[in-house]
Amino acid sequence: MYGKMSQKIQVAVKEIAYRLVTYFKSFSGNEKAVIIAICFYTVILSFITSLRHYCFKTCAFDFGIFLQVFWHTLNGNFMFSKPIGTDLHPQTFLAVHVSPFLLLLLPIYALVRSPYTLLTIQSFALGLPALYVYRIALRATGREKLALIFAIGYLLHPATLWCNWYDFHLEAFIPLFLSITYYYYFIGRKKSFLISSILLIMVFEAAAFIVLSFVAYILARELYLKKRYGKNSCFVEGNLNRSFFILFGLAIISVIYFVMCENLMNKLWPERLVIEPAKIFGSITYDDVLFKLSYLFILCFPFAFLSLESPLELIPACPYLFIAICSNYKPYYTVNWQYPAIISIPLVVSAIFGLSQQKFSRKVCYKLLVFIILSLFLITPFSPLMAQFSNDWAIPLPDLEIQLKNQAISFLEENATVLAQENIFPHVAERKVAYLVWPDNLDPPDYIVVDVLSWRFYHVPSEKPIKDSLFEFIKRYNYGVFVIARGLIILKRDYQGPARILMPIHMSLDFRELRKSIIPFEHYFRETRFFVPEWVKVCGDHLFLGKNFTGNAWWGPYITVPPGKYRITVRFSVDRHVQGPLMRIMAYHWFPPPANPKVFAQKIIVGDNLIPGETYQTTVEFEIKNWESSLEIVGESYGKVNIKIYEVKFEQVE
Repeated sequence: MYGKMSQKIQVAVKEIAYRLVTYFKSFSGNEKAVIIAICFYTVILSFITSLRHYCFKTCAFDFGIFLQVFWHTLNGNFMFSKPIGTDLHPQTFLAVHVSPFLLLLLPIYALVRSPYTLLTIQSFALGLPALYVYRIALRATGREKLALIFAIGYLLHPATLWCNWYDFHLEAFIPLFLSITYYYYFIGRKKSFLISSILLIMVFEAAAFIVLSFVAYILARELYLKKRYGKNSCFVEGNLNRSFFILFGLAIISVIYFVMCENLMNKLWPERLVIEPAKIFGSITYDDVLFKLSYLFILCFPFAFLSLESPLELIPACPYLFIAICSNYKPYYTVNWQYPAIISIPLVVSAIFGLSQQKFSRKVCYKLLVFIILSLFLITPFSPLMAQFSNDWAIPLPDLEIQLKNQAISFLEENATVLAQENIFPHVAERKVAYLVWPDNLDPPDYIVVDVLSWRFYHVPSEKPIKDSLFEFIKRYNYGVFVIARGLIILKRDYQGPARILMPIHMSLDFRELRKSIIPFEHYFRETRFFVPEWVKVCGDHLFLGKNFTGNAWWGPYITVPPGKYRITVRFSVDRHVQGPLMRIMAYHWFPPPANPKVFAQKIIVGDNLIPGETYQTTVEFEIKNWESSLEIVGESYGKVNIKIYEVKFEQVE
């Protein structure tokens, strides 16, 4: 029986493969090149975004939310998602977005229940529009190579790459259905146009405005064509009444669908009520004008500002552009979020028509290629420049630490309840009970998972950082340290055994970070980093403390640490022999006056027996009996001699 089934499956697979190969051969040479580019794009971006997830670079908002939605829907809790367990947050994803489209993706996720499945789907969905961009460009310009350039330009556009880079979002599917809608309008296939428009609306409720603006675009374009050329497009030609009936019906469907979705969301989550005009326009401001103008500059730059040559094709982008320009919500007008993907297709289509209105020359093609390449290396996730602004924007490279952190997560039982940090949450979201902020009406979690060497531990979620939740639970309940993998710590309720130390907590003063001319985002938080005053010189591989310098030479990292034994290691040298104290090393928790600091250990280094030019290593060991919320390590110079500091290292001993 099983042998016959196996043979049938093999035959079916061979038949599908044969048809795919035959279908692929039917394409022209440049279309094949586009399909190959899409495949490369899907593989590369799926791999990189999967690496980001593996390296704990994905977040609860929004990747963890979608993992909850898919997992709970398959397990009988339809569209459930609630990472924040307070009354201010809804019990269902339907209160945030109405997306019937997610149900179409559910069978794919059901085949392979994994976060990496969603990341691969998203990469493919963002890559596929390149085929329709190629076809639109070929139809508009009649030049295959130019159409190929536009297709590649779309794949490398910042709006495409940043949306793909940052977690998983519904906005990633807008370019696919919008590009199909554009294409079928241009070739006059009404049924296919209608189906693609309906699929576009199904992505999420706000897409109804995109469809409405597309209807307005068609009407405006038909009037323009009639006035300038005396005829309509092939979409309208031949059956005018039917065409306008489709457009009118689509507009009515969009309005009704949006109103129904808003009523449903307001009913499920009364606190939102965003349909009230006062609340919509009450948030509109005109601040950061230059920032918003630079945002538009970045979006238009990759296609050499050709989009401005044909503004008619930008009409479907108007609803989003209005919100982006007027809103005070920065993600709406910041390129490294998912929202620019909403208008990536109108931008490329308007650029295509903008170029079609010009006299063609090779110079134009070269100019377009130069702009695409410049944008790739300046304002996309692959840009070395952008990686300087945030560690999350750099291509992640897994190491032993990351491997051990994932191993630590694997120790959690499938049915265990978990309170997890934001960037750890996607790794534990596919379970019945997982939260960022724990609900008051539930028993305490079985596990608490945090990373004390991440700024998110101290600041996220904004309404209640997980650091506060951690100290509340360890104060009220008996939690023992179960696993440590450097900064990642797993606490288990009622656990009395020894901790599994896969990698001890440790960090060092990094001289490379001190020399950076661009301040990364993470350095705006004081936790998890050392500070050095401006008057201390950073010279290559060491700090230079001049003989006239007195005061703190370094301080930080203000981290939370569990009970245990710790060691501070400092390597240094002096330039001459001096009697008496030279430097003091301290570990303490500073409190504002009139309270005194809580000192755990200190050591004074004297110069009596030090030989000039020799490198010395001194250590300070101490024990912390209880959880410490903000450990600070300070080096203080007494200003008697020139001192070179080669290393400042803090590590857990036991």
